[in-house]
Formats: sequence, structure tokens, C-alpha cells
Amino acid sequence: FCPHCERKAKEAGIDWELIKRTVRMFADVVSSATLESSEELLLIQRGSSSQAMLLLEYPELFDWLRFRCTTITGFFRAVSGVIHAANPKVDFRFNTIWLNPELAGLDVRKVSDYVDSFRICDYAEQTGDEAKVLAKGAWIANVRRQAGAEVPVIAALAPRGKATVDLIKKAVKTVALAGADGLGFGFYD
Repeated sequence: FCPHCERKAKEAGIDWELIKRTVRMFADVVSSATLESSEELLLIQRGSSSQAMLLLEYPELFDWLRFRCTTITGFFRAVSGVIHAANPKVDFRFNTIWLNPELAGLDVRKVSDYVDSFRICDYAEQTGDEAKVLAKGAWIANVRRQAGAEVPVIAALAPRGKATVDLIKKAVKTVALAGADGLGFGFYD
């Protein structure tokens, strides 16, 4: 946690020390840093608690997620303002790499007010795995729903690696049905 985030959180009336303790505790659980945290991880994995239940048990985690989303949205607002003041025609595109962007502090619904388009960076075709290719539609549909109809969503396709003509065709159909407005081909190798 940086001092800037701490200052912003305290200005927002967030219990920063509680958030730090809880996030540290979950970081230790995920990494099995101690015997106690390893035991807690096993209990979470063996239990049936949903993510919603954990947020009810630890409301400071929701406060932290909301804080992160609010500050990241503010960053996008500032960047968009600078870009569009310099040249209103520039397409400020966000290349998203996260299936669950909220876990990285990105609220697609709110950020979509400040970006001109999204590009979904899913290159499942290169794996040769049809299930992964078909699953990318859910990610695109989520961004489409959150961003709204007026913000273009571009889907990435990877005609490389283990991609086949059949997989590319299935990918094109999948992203079109999921609500993509365009395609971006990735030829990085």
C-alpha cells in the first residue's frame, strides 16, 4: 500500500488499518504463509461460503474493492481529459487482460464513461482448446453489458500457435454473438 492510497482512503473515511490487516490476512491465506493461514485456506476451500458470504464477514474487503475502483476510475477520468483536450479524435482504448477486472480495481461500467473503446485481450485460439475459445464469449458479453451499447468492444483473435481454421471460425462466431463490435488479430510471434 502506498502512502498516496493511504491518504486518499483516510480522506474518504475508510478504516485503512483494518483494511491493511484484513488484506494482509487474506494474502497470507492465499500464499499459505503460516500454519494458521494454511489451515484457514483449507477451511475456505472445503467450505461452501460464496464470495458474497466472505464480503459479509469482512465488509472492509468490499470497502477496499470500492475504494480501488473509485480511485482507478478517477485515474481514467484524468487521463481521458488530458488525451481528449489534446486531440478529441484520439481513441482512448483500454486493452483489458482481466477476466474479473473488479479484482484489479477496474469497474468497467464506470470506466466506460472515460474510454472510447475496450479491447478484450483473450488469445484462446492459440491454445488449440475449443472449450477455451467458446468460453471467451462470456468475458466479452460481460464487458458488452457493463460498457453499454455505445462503447465499442473489440475482441482479440490469435491466428497463431495451435489455432486452426475451424477454431478461428468458431471464435469469430463466438465473439460476434457475445456482442463484439470488431476484431483485432494478434500476430506477435
